[in-house]
Order: sequence, then structure tokens, then C-alpha cells
Amino acid sequence: MKQLKIFASALLALTLSVSAVSCGDDDDDPAPQQPAAPADNGGSEGGSEGGGSNGSVDIYAQKAYLEETAREFLNKVHSNDFQTLADLGKYISENYLDNDYYGDSELTDWFNAAMDLCLEPSTSNVVTKYLIQAANFLGEFEAGQYGWVKKNTGAVDHLRFTVYDGSRRKNVLTVSASKDFTKVYDESFDNVEYDRIWDYYYYQYRYNVYNTDKFTIAVPKTISVELTQDGTVLAKTDATISISPDNVTTINLQQINAKVTVDATVAGYSVNVSEASWASNGVVKTTATVSKGSEQLLSVNTTANATVVVSHKTTQTGTEIELDEDKITPNSAQVQVDILGRVKINGSASKAQNLVSLFDELYDNDRNETAFKNTLASINSIFDVKAVLVGSDNAEVRCNLIAAADEHYNYIWNGSSYERVSYDRFYPTPAVNFSDGTSYSFESFFDEATFRGVTNLAESLKSSFERLVSK
Repeated sequence: MKQLKIFASALLALTLSVSAVSCGDDDDDPAPQQPAAPADNGGSEGGSEGGGSNGSVDIYAQKAYLEETAREFLNKVHSNDFQTLADLGKYISENYLDNDYYGDSELTDWFNAAMDLCLEPSTSNVVTKYLIQAANFLGEFEAGQYGWVKKNTGAVDHLRFTVYDGSRRKNVLTVSASKDFTKVYDESFDNVEYDRIWDYYYYQYRYNVYNTDKFTIAVPKTISVELTQDGTVLAKTDATISISPDNVTTINLQQINAKVTVDATVAGYSVNVSEASWASNGVVKTTATVSKGSEQLLSVNTTANATVVVSHKTTQTGTEIELDEDKITPNSAQVQVDILGRVKINGSASKAQNLVSLFDELYDNDRNETAFKNTLASINSIFDVKAVLVGSDNAEVRCNLIAAADEHYNYIWNGSSYERVSYDRFYPTPAVNFSDGTSYSFESFFDEATFRGVTNLAESLKSSFERLVSK
């Protein structure tokens, strides 16, 4: 029963999760706010003096450009675009997934029979082997008054569920997968069943294993999921999965190559992942776009390189087997983000494997200003992050970390009484740097006066999304 509910929940999540691409406000936009001009010296509180009044004019324009871009992006998406999916998801969850009538039914018998079809020959009477493949989980079901009813007794090449919502609209979820697949097994998939018996001779419990379920997953090379309402497509996802070698007997990141592509549409939005891949040499790549209609809202390209040390050592306590985790050490990374074609963010990191120790060192020296800033300089040398403002003469804004401080107090005994002594504790905070030499902390640059309209819009967006999922 638990396996069946997990199975059903996964199907629903597979279709509806794409709606989390982004959610915008369904209320009227707040009135635009004009950005406040910086001080004449090109800096505000938290900034550094720069290139005089010309630099101030440039920064004023760039602040206005960033605000305009943020406002335009937030206004492109609206939470009410996803209202139909949210209502349907809530109705299905309350009336089907959490309804016991829809567990003990023909669906349960079908699921158990499908699991039996997944059984494979075993050479041991205490080992049960399964090959979980989509071809064994085919059928068509409709939610009846008291349970799921199998509607098509003939052979089909898909799994389909039909439900009717509170308005008697017909909602059909169809999942199909290719017959071609890649076998993937790892001992972490195993389920061990045992009896615990008290051993009076050794005065401790011993474990009698009476069965071990070994699961091999037949990963389809293509998967398609479609959700319709009265014949209209609400969401559709097509994915391809490529894994080599064709028969994975243990998940070893030094030997596996994997690539996934996804093309999903929902409520007029589309998400295209042209590549999400892992290579055995430790190279990870992601290329994705988010669009509304024919307009691209966002694109992301990432590449990272890592060193992998694979460990297959196990620690066994009774029948509980703990696998040592593989050690993945990042070496370098590159990120490119394009927002509406207006702002292009480029970031890179070299020697990323040093970051953990450097940040540990940074916080160890949070009371030593010189040591803190020296370590911060080492961290900044690893990163190179900049934003290109395409519509503002391709102006570049670079980002780094700077030192900020909070005042703290200690009470120290001076021989006759406790004396209150102040000291600074340093912490890193992001900053923006302009070509004219001016520098601002994020807090001072993205100040409330300039970006109040964007802040209000973002808060309204968040509230509308919360209302969407809480109804």
C-alpha cells in the first residue's frame, strides 16, 4: 500500500512540478519608483569615492536600468497562470491520493501483478531479484465512485489515469516510455528483511536475514508525460535519458556517463533543458531556457569540473549496511545567465577545491581584521563574477565580497568591577564595483529608496504564490 501511494504521488509530481518554473503576481503592479541619485562623489554609505560626477550619472542610469529589468522580468509571469494546475493538484490530493477508497481496488491488484512481472530468476532462496521496467506498468484506469476501475483490458503502450474534478471536467494523465532502456543497479537499492534474535550465549542480538530484495531499475531512454483537461493540454513533458555503460552494476561516478534532455510546456510557459550531463571525467554541464510564448525569459549555461574519489567500502551493523559516500571535489565552474537579453551574468571559479578551507579560515579570523581581509582577498581571487548591462552601453558591473563588521561587547573584570569592552566581528558581504572605480555594498546599492517598487512587486509575487498553494 505504501509503495502504491508513493508510485501514485510520483506520477502526479512528475506532471505538476513543472509549474514551479516561476510564479508572478496576479495583482496590479505597484507604481514605478524613480531611483535616487547617488552622492556627488559616486558613493553612498558603504561605497567608496570614485570618478566624480560623470561616474555618478552612469551609476544612476545603471541603477535605473537594473530596476527596469527586474520589474519587466517580474511582470512577465503571474501566479494565476498556474491556478488551474494548483486547483487540480489540490483536488486530486484530497479526493484521490489521500482517500483510502482509491488504494484497495483494482489498481492494487494491477500493481501487485506488475511487480510479479518484474521478478527475475535468483540462485538463492534468500534473495529476490526485480527488474523494474515501464513495460510491466501499463494500463488505463478511471476513478470510480468507490475506487479505481480498469477501463481497458486490452494491450496498451502507456499508463493512463482519468479523474473528474469538482466541476466534472475530465482530467487525463498519460505516461509512456520507450521499450529501450538501460539497466542500473546499486546495492544501496537493496531492501533487507530480517528477524532479530537474542543470542544468550554471546548476550547480544543476532540478525537472521530471511530475504533480500535486489532492485535493478530499467531506466527508459525516452519518457513522455501529458496532462489534459477536457481535451486541452495543461502540461506536457518529453525527456530523453542516455546512460553508459548499458548495464550499470554499481553506480561508480568514475565510470558512468549520463545525459538528460527535457522539453516541458505548462500554461503557456516552456522549459527546455537541452543538456544536463555528467561525464566520467568529472565534467558537469547544464544548458536550459525558460520562455513564455515565443519570448525567452531566462537562459542558463553551466559547466563544472570535479575530481571524484569513489569509495565502495561498507560498514555493517547487524543487517544495516552503510555505504561510504563518494568524495566529489569541485575544481572549477563557469556560469552564464541571460535575463530577457538585457542583463548577462558571467561567473567563473578556479581552484574551487580551496573554498571550504578558506571559508573556515575566514570565520576563524572574524575578530582579526587584517587576517580576515587577507583571507577574503584569497577567496575573491577564486571568483570572477560580472553583469553586462546590454541596453546600457554594455556597461560591466563586477561583484566580489567585502568585509563588514558588527559591534559586539564583552564584560572583562578589571580588578574591582566588570568593564564593558567593545570589539568588531567581521563577516563577508557582497559588493558591486563599477568601471569608474566606485564600489557599493549590495545593501547600499540596492537601497530601499531606489528599488522599493521592485521589492514591493517581489513581495506581492511571493504573497500571490502563497495564496495559490494554500487555497
